Amino acid sequence: MIVIVAIYIGMLLLFLKTRKEYQEVVASIDRKEHPLYPLYPMALFIARFFDKEKGEGHRKRMEKIRQLYVNEDIPLQYQLFVAKKFAILLFCILLFNSLGACLLLTNQKQSIISNGTMKRPSYGEASYEVGLDVTVRKEDDYVKDHVSISVLPRQYTKETFDSATNEAKSYLEKTMLGNNKSFDQIQFPLNLISSIPNTALSVQWQFDHEDWIGTDGTIHNQGLTEPKQTVLTATMKGGEFKKEFQFWLTILPEQLSEEEALRAGIEHSLAAANEDTVTEEELRLPSEVGSHQVYFEESSKDDRLGLVLFAVLVLVLLYLMMEQQLMKRKEERDLELMLDYPELINKFTLLIGAGMTVKKAWAKIVMEYEERKEQDKANRRYAYEELKVTLYELNNGVAEGKAYEAFGRRMQLMPYMKFASLLAQNVTKGMDGVLAALELEALNAFEDRKELAKRLGEKAGTKLLFPMGIMFCLVMAMIIVPAMHMM
Repeated sequence: MIVIVAIYIGMLLLFLKTRKEYQEVVASIDRKEHPLYPLYPMALFIARFFDKEKGEGHRKRMEKIRQLYVNEDIPLQYQLFVAKKFAILLFCILLFNSLGACLLLTNQKQSIISNGTMKRPSYGEASYEVGLDVTVRKEDDYVKDHVSISVLPRQYTKETFDSATNEAKSYLEKTMLGNNKSFDQIQFPLNLISSIPNTALSVQWQFDHEDWIGTDGTIHNQGLTEPKQTVLTATMKGGEFKKEFQFWLTILPEQLSEEEALRAGIEHSLAAANEDTVTEEELRLPSEVGSHQVYFEESSKDDRLGLVLFAVLVLVLLYLMMEQQLMKRKEERDLELMLDYPELINKFTLLIGAGMTVKKAWAKIVMEYEERKEQDKANRRYAYEELKVTLYELNNGVAEGKAYEAFGRRMQLMPYMKFASLLAQNVTKGMDGVLAALELEALNAFEDRKELAKRLGEKAGTKLLFPMGIMFCLVMAMIIVPAMHMM
């Protein structure tokens, strides 16, 4: 409980410390898109110790963010990505901490043991199993053990409730011993069958001492200190006839170690106390077992360790999923670029073929894209956003060759890098051969686009196999079930 309270206090102090430090970041975001924004200041503070702004991992992550958020504040978007990732982890910590607190409060219910007694189920109620931690005072030492008892429900007295309960002798003598050597050495369970095979005879058993032999043939020799003799009667019935056979058995004491004997004594004392007080409202636990004093406490099952391990596993998986989500968005961006490439290269080919310079063609394509985006604000394409970045660079005085090469490096896809190389050649070698190269590239781009469409179709078909399999099973069931009813 101390750890749970410490986590709550620590997170509260951290929230108060960081809420103003990162206020600008929180104020600039769309709160519908970031529902965990109250945790972002704490998340960014913690991220400073784990998400170092150095190394290959940070560089790759920044590059993916830049590719996904073209013409936006890249440092801010990176901060929001890190904040979202760590905010989810903080939220899970709070959730599991709350679950742990609830579990702890649930386990701290009032003990069912009071003054050495346990509340017995009332008439007609079911018995319940209780785990007990027992402490045995052994001279000057204390020995601890764990036992369990099924507390029987309260029953009626003998005056108000009544109740009452064999095979060919030669066959029974062979089968009833089980693993015992002879009738004079009974230590293991007996095989008390209820009928004689291949006959119409049934068998009922009667016990001279039910404390030693159970109705299922188990031997209760735990409390014996010397061999005991008892009579087992088998009554065979066949129609209106019946006959009794008696078997004299010698029950040998159970051979136990000191610890086993002590545990058996505890369980025997518990069972005896349970049965002796079955008509009373409470079960009084024994305070002594043999020459030893015993103390009982209700066993508490602590599930918090499992919850902590589960919470750690979930946090690790969530962290990895956030990184995987960024990778998936990068793959979706690359697919969109490949789908837009044939249209883009064809536009450039047509405009340059009409006599425009590369720079003017570039500007016209960007202008048409901006007009379309004004009409449909959801139509934001990565390829054209990168074109805008390059146009800004050209208008700000960056050399054409360097701007085109930078465009190819930012795209990080071979077709775009080849396209940027063709345009850069235009600056150094002139327009000779550039148009023909663009026309050839446009043809190749459309062929690649066809192949890509085929692969996407095959992928979609593979995803449909599972629902198609389910539909097939349903159709077969609709055909087979009525046919079976007609047979």
